[in-house]
Amino acid sequence: MIRFFLSIYDYFAKHRGQLFGLLSLLVLLFAFAATQIRFKEDISGFLPEDKENERINNAYRYVASTNNITVYCTGKDSTDQTKDLLIEAIGLLAEKLESLDSGYIKRLFYKVDPSQMSAVSSFVVDNMPYFLDEPDYQRLDTLLTDAYIAGQIERSKDLLLSPVGLILKENVLADPLGISNTLMRRLQDFQIGSQFQLYQDYVFTGDNKGFLLIECTMPVSETARNAGFIDSLNLFMADVEASFDGKIQLASFGASEIALGNASQIKKDSIWSSVFAFVLIFAILIYAFRSGGKILFTFVSVLFGGLFAVAFIYLIRGEVSVIAIGISSIMFGIAINYPLHFIDHYNHIPRPRMVIKDIFEPLTIGNITTVGAFLSLVFIASDSMVDLGLFASLLLVGTIFFVLIFLPHLLPDRTYVGEVKQPTVFTRVFSKPFEKNRWVVWGTLLLTVILSFFSGN
Repeated sequence: MIRFFLSIYDYFAKHRGQLFGLLSLLVLLFAFAATQIRFKEDISGFLPEDKENERINNAYRYVASTNNITVYCTGKDSTDQTKDLLIEAIGLLAEKLESLDSGYIKRLFYKVDPSQMSAVSSFVVDNMPYFLDEPDYQRLDTLLTDAYIAGQIERSKDLLLSPVGLILKENVLADPLGISNTLMRRLQDFQIGSQFQLYQDYVFTGDNKGFLLIECTMPVSETARNAGFIDSLNLFMADVEASFDGKIQLASFGASEIALGNASQIKKDSIWSSVFAFVLIFAILIYAFRSGGKILFTFVSVLFGGLFAVAFIYLIRGEVSVIAIGISSIMFGIAINYPLHFIDHYNHIPRPRMVIKDIFEPLTIGNITTVGAFLSLVFIASDSMVDLGLFASLLLVGTIFFVLIFLPHLLPDRTYVGEVKQPTVFTRVFSKPFEKNRWVVWGTLLLTVILSFFSGN
């Protein structure tokens, strides 16, 4: 295997134009493939995808209650004037939401249709014998009197002449004696507590807040698709609040917003941790190498490995979990070791061919074992874990491929004179055998004992 890579080095050493042409072509192909890949932010992708957990996964993704967003509208007090203001605000927000693409919203619920209430009443009247019990039949004897009938007819007449007469006309004509009134009151026993109430057909909470329920079409796990809708919702809510000069306040709550916040926090944490690692590694490299070219070659090697990984994941799966890639960013700390080992050995022996010959075996053995460890994640029944394993392993493969094929030709071949370089702080510290330093040995043992007491937590 060493002879194979040395023969590749010898060939490209004589055909450098072909080398850089091949490198440019690969970078363009990998970059194009990386732009075509689909990124997904489904947190549930980390859940196992086996038969035992299938119901749990489906429940997480598609249970209707998790796809609802509730909007509450509050005013300065609970008077009827404030309720009228809240009704106007809820209606305005509903109009704005209905103007959105139908692909976001399945249904809006903020008021009760009077015709639906009339339909319930008609159903009770039409099926009255099924709802009557023994006390009701005994009460009928008191209703069938001339005085009660005359009074009920007068009340029914007044009801028909009222503004709600058009809605209740059919029910009054079907039940002029109001026998079903007791049955309708009995249905109120089925309501759960007093969390909701009606005012002018609009739904209010028990503490007089306006209420709007948004049933979304997309599952809660589709955070990327939900993000656009939640941004529009927040914009509409701000516009409505501005329209009423701050007299009302709107607040939303839903599982989709929580999932989006979690995904955003994971991405933000991944970015900041990657930036911190980059700055720390960059500072160490500046101190250790003090050569802009060598530092640039180090990061170019890892960048090539990243493009290599994303491109091959596109060919294999077509999509990748952006959360898994964020977690895999810690693999850059492992991948950067390959160009570091090469360049550090080159600093002692500035002959790229000799460097390949010296470090090929330890470098490839370490790469194979590490790649094999991450490839084991591919056999886990979880899409995101598969993405994590593939990206990490392909990143390491792409990086070592660049280090063995292209990096040797980016470093000049100089005559080795065996000069002795001044040792750095890292060299002086890590060149000492720690196992022979009793302070380090006993300190490590003491620290191990102390930390063992906290391991159970």
